[in-house]
Amino acid sequence: PFVEQDEYDLLLWSCDLNIVRGEDSFVRAQWAARPMLWHIYPQADDAHLKKLDAFLERYNRQLPENCLSPLCHIFESFNRGTPIDPLLSNWLSQSIPLLRQHAENWATELREPRDLMNQLVQDAHSWLQ
Repeated sequence: PFVEQDEYDLLLWSCDLNIVRGEDSFVRAQWAARPMLWHIYPQADDAHLKKLDAFLERYNRQLPENCLSPLCHIFESFNRGTPIDPLLSNWLSQSIPLLRQHAENWATELREPRDLMNQLVQDAHSWLQ
């Protein structure tokens, strides 16, 4: 059942793996610093998959190479409605400690203050290269 926001946050903080849908829950799941899967509401022209790719590109920067492909495949399968291979499901359950540390690092990075103007300049510079 639906719960108040504070209860929902507590639920997110209490889980080993959060599966969330929609942008608000997605943001709250990132703040919870727990491993998560984001199921995006489908949009015309598969725009939701472009959002997913953009998120994964940033989110995965600090992940070890052996985690990148499996995690991306799980996110993609989940959002395309294709079955998740049992081997990947097994990988996910075994990788929870590593993914939890990654989620905690990600949440810490999100809390770091940033100078918006310098960040925009850095992003524009990287796009031009």
